[in-house]
Amino acid sequence: KLKKINLYINLLISLLLVGIISAQSPLKGVSLSNSGYLFDLEKGQNKLVYPFEQSQKLDNAISRNYIDNLRFISGEGKSSYIANNKWVGSLQTLSKGETYYIVTSEATSIIINPPTEQSFNIDEEDQLKSTAPNLFTYSQSPFQHFHWVVSAEIDEIPLTIGEDWIGAFNGEVCVGARQWNGIYTDVPVMGYDEDIESTWGYMQQGDVPSFKFYDASEDKYHDVNWPIIGDEYAFTGALLTNTILYSLEVQVDCTGVLGGTFYLDNCGACDQDLSNDCLADCEGVWGGVAYEDDCGVCTGGTTEHEENSDKDCYGECFGT
Repeated sequence: KLKKINLYINLLISLLLVGIISAQSPLKGVSLSNSGYLFDLEKGQNKLVYPFEQSQKLDNAISRNYIDNLRFISGEGKSSYIANNKWVGSLQTLSKGETYYIVTSEATSIIINPPTEQSFNIDEEDQLKSTAPNLFTYSQSPFQHFHWVVSAEIDEIPLTIGEDWIGAFNGEVCVGARQWNGIYTDVPVMGYDEDIESTWGYMQQGDVPSFKFYDASEDKYHDVNWPIIGDEYAFTGALLTNTILYSLEVQVDCTGVLGGTFYLDNCGACDQDLSNDCLADCEGVWGGVAYEDDCGVCTGGTTEHEENSDKDCYGECFGT
C-alpha cells in the first residue's frame, strides 16, 4: 500500500515539475491513478474540469478502453459524439481549466491521461479553416442544444466539408453555427440568458429553430426547407441537450424555387398551408371519401361495401 502511495506522489511531483497539471485545480470526487486522473461518472450528464496545464487531443485524453458507455462530451460551445467507436464533432481538443459535460448511457469510470509530447501537437486541421460568414455570428450562452446533422444537401448536392456552413436561427436571429465537417456535424443552438444582453432574442423553452446553409462556392445563403422541423426539436431550456437530425436539405419546391416554402401534399395541391393537407380515408386513399359505418367497417368511396350491411334484422352488427 505504501509503495502504491509513493507511486502516486512521485507521479504528481513529476507532473507538477513539468507544468502539466495545475497545483491550484480543485478536483472534487476525482482520484489520481498511476496513469492519470480517474473520474467516476454517473448515468446521464456529468461535469468535468480538465485537470492539466497542457491542452491535448480528445482521442489522447480519453483512451478508447473507456468510451463504451460515453455518448457526448460538450464544452466551449462545441461538442463531440461517439460514433463507430470514435469521437466525431467539433470538440477535438481539451483545454486548460475548461469545464466539460459528459453524457453517459450508464454509470462508468474514465481516466484522463496526462498529455504527452505527441498530444501537445494540435493539428491545424482540427481548427476551423475559415471564420463564420457574416450572417452566422452569434454569442455563447450557458443554455445550449446541439443538433447532430448526419446529412446536408443543396439540390441533392452534399455540402462541401471545411467550406460550407450551417446556421441555426430563432426567427431572424442567428443562435448558432458550425462549419460543415461531414457526418455528425454538431450545430449549436444557444438559449436566452437574462444576464447576457447579447442573447436577447435567442431560444427559449418551446421555440423551434430553423436552419440556413451558406454555400461558400457561390457566397450565397439558402433556407433549409426539408424536413419540416417540428416540436420534437423544440428548445428545452436545459443547460445542455443533444439530438440527432438525420437530414437537412435545400430542395426545389413545387413552384420551382430552390429553398422555397411551397409544399406538395399527397393530393397534388401546392401551397404554403400545411394545415389543409388532404388526409387518407379508411381505405388508405388520399383525399378519399370512404368512412367507417356503424359496425366499424370501411364503407363508400372505393370500397364497394354497402353501409351497415353487416347488421342483422335486429340492427345488431354481425348478429346471427
